[in-house]
Amino acid sequence: MKKKDLFVILLIAFSIFVVFFDLFTLDQSFLSGDHREQQYPWAKFYQEQIQEGTLPWWTTHNQCGFPILAEGQVGAFYPLNYIFFRNLPAKRAYNYEILFHYFLGALLFYFYLRRRNVSEWGSFFATLIYLYGSAQGGYFYYNLISQRTVIWLPLSLLLIDSLIETKSFASAFFLSLVFTLQMFGGYLQVAIYSILFSCFYFTLSWLSDRQGKVLVYFGLGGALAILFSLVQLLPTVELAMFSSRAGAAKELAYVGSMTPAGFLTLFYPSWDGFLRSEFYVGLLGLFFVLVSLFSPKETSERFFAVSAILFLLLALGKYSPLYRVLVESTGFGGFRTPIKFLFFVTFCCAVLAGFGFDKFFAAAESGVHSRFKKKSGFLFLLLAIPAALIPFCGQFILKFFEERLLPFFQEYVVKHFYGKAGHPHSAEYYYEKAGSFYRGVIRNLDLSDSYTLTEWLLVLAAIFFVVWLVRTRMKRRLMQFACFVFIFLDLFLYGFTSIKPNYEKFDTIDFPAEYSVILGLLKRDPMLYRVMEVYRDPAENRLFPVFPNFNMLYKIDDIGLYTPLAMREYKEFFRGWGYVNDSISFQWVRPEKVEEKLPDLGLLNVKYVLSEFPFDYPGLRFITEEKGVRLYANEMNASRAFFLPGVSVLESLDDVKDYRNVWIEKYGQQKLTIEYDAPEDGLLVLTDIFYPNWRVSVNGEEKTILRVAKLFRGVPLKQGKNKIVFIYDPGKFIRVGMIALGVGIVILIWIVVSPYFAPPKKKGPVRA
Repeated sequence: MKKKDLFVILLIAFSIFVVFFDLFTLDQSFLSGDHREQQYPWAKFYQEQIQEGTLPWWTTHNQCGFPILAEGQVGAFYPLNYIFFRNLPAKRAYNYEILFHYFLGALLFYFYLRRRNVSEWGSFFATLIYLYGSAQGGYFYYNLISQRTVIWLPLSLLLIDSLIETKSFASAFFLSLVFTLQMFGGYLQVAIYSILFSCFYFTLSWLSDRQGKVLVYFGLGGALAILFSLVQLLPTVELAMFSSRAGAAKELAYVGSMTPAGFLTLFYPSWDGFLRSEFYVGLLGLFFVLVSLFSPKETSERFFAVSAILFLLLALGKYSPLYRVLVESTGFGGFRTPIKFLFFVTFCCAVLAGFGFDKFFAAAESGVHSRFKKKSGFLFLLLAIPAALIPFCGQFILKFFEERLLPFFQEYVVKHFYGKAGHPHSAEYYYEKAGSFYRGVIRNLDLSDSYTLTEWLLVLAAIFFVVWLVRTRMKRRLMQFACFVFIFLDLFLYGFTSIKPNYEKFDTIDFPAEYSVILGLLKRDPMLYRVMEVYRDPAENRLFPVFPNFNMLYKIDDIGLYTPLAMREYKEFFRGWGYVNDSISFQWVRPEKVEEKLPDLGLLNVKYVLSEFPFDYPGLRFITEEKGVRLYANEMNASRAFFLPGVSVLESLDDVKDYRNVWIEKYGQQKLTIEYDAPEDGLLVLTDIFYPNWRVSVNGEEKTILRVAKLFRGVPLKQGKNKIVFIYDPGKFIRVGMIALGVGIVILIWIVVSPYFAPPKKKGPVRA
């Protein structure tokens, strides 16, 4: 490594320290939205489990039991996840793992560009775009789960280059490990996209020499990646088969498409809220991308230019003929949100900006005003000048023609969204939403909006800056320094619309029970119980001291769940009287259903109901109110396990007439023990979800778990004393993992020792 490279790396590290200072000090973290509802609660649960010496195969805290490891996002097998959460307190582990991945991703990206002969300063410029543009700084990348998946992409490209050049199996083996890390990262959909990107990269690289040996090694590397990933893939596929993703309608694949209007975020990234896209590489970054595109290109540049166009077409989803052909020909609808492909577009743009930076300043240093510089500058102005007029023209048109445009827009929204996959609300909801959206766009276009004003001023500054760059004959170093200052300031300000809004203080998510009256009451109850929430708007969950999956922070069990792989039958079972959100559609608890379903809720061990609605139902006893949330006790509450004397089959909870509460001696996440003296033969019902890999023994003899009331577990008991033990047994997955680990160790040992046993190379004849 050159001294200049080391200096640039230190600059990158310092920039991360400046931009993410609040994360270093633990003053704040990414704790809004999905961070609050999924990632931090799951990360803390993961830490609790590994510190107890086990993996988080199962949680009792949600969905009457849920195989959380199979869901994948917890990242149970991801090595860096284990290292951070095994050795640091939860808050430090969460923040510092995010910061470490930012730095690691930047480092890998920088070294990839250096290997592609991009200069130190060109690589630094491109790395700033990669770090703080929409690739990492944008909505796609700021969460830990996405980070763990995509930061390995530059390393996979480096290893593919190594495989092509050295034609060694070692490169293919290490590439398989990188693919495995991406699979373990937690975002399976994006991991698959990233691996497909790498395969495309390999294919175009391989076509240059078409070495059969290299192709075989790459295929072996892919096969090994699948083998190493099976310990995560097998439970995930098993769970996916029970979810709504299995057999999902192909219409789901179009949900979350990038709109063509999303290109405006190249200039106004704060408009991502109503454009549903975020495509930002910095204004100066965009200029240098154009420089790369309009200058003579090397092979690698062509790849990134073609890839940017290809993945942009995929990101456009339903607006793209290419994406439609893929979906219609395969019929696969399990993956939604094609806008996720936009990461690879911004990745390619950052690379192209690095090439463009070098070419521009190489021409500047030679004193030659090359034609491509003028073309790039002209095209940038052709894009930027109209962009500067958009706030004025757009607002004028929307206001002047509001009487015609608004009704048309409302009808369009109702027609194209109401009743479609991923859109569960009523027609009235979409009609009103369209109206508020229209008025919100007008407000966002107004320069009285501080974000829009800032971005408009930056567009004006970029216009003058690019004209100056193209025309000036100033020294190259001064020009480059000016570029670094401009791009960093631009991306730093962009962070206030992309990164900073996701910041919150830890005490908003992890506060002691004494700060909440309701939470204090729930925590002081020593009994085994579940809770349920009743609210109508997703944003209202923040009013509640517990809600799915936030309840996991306080070890309070909730019948609700928020995860893409929520079980389909569970969701159907609770339709109208239980909150289940699988990211396809979600259903609210209807207040009028609560009274009707109180007996069933009682049988499911729901002892407490938290509601923003007042109830006056027999059986629901009001306890207290806090910040608009009312706490009720369900006086029909039953034990989590109960005995039905003289019964052998239970088709529905409605068939339960006479039951005996059964005390659970020990209740853990993956094991529970019951001792019960049955007065006669009958059926023991445990209202935990029925799921593969659970085993039960009665008095030491293994029995078959019956599926009762469609979703829950049952065991026939004989009269007399019975000791019942339920255990979650992931043995088949562990065995696969151990086999894969063994194969990996053997291959690694062979790679290390094989050079020592290789025959010496023959020396050529010595010439006089």
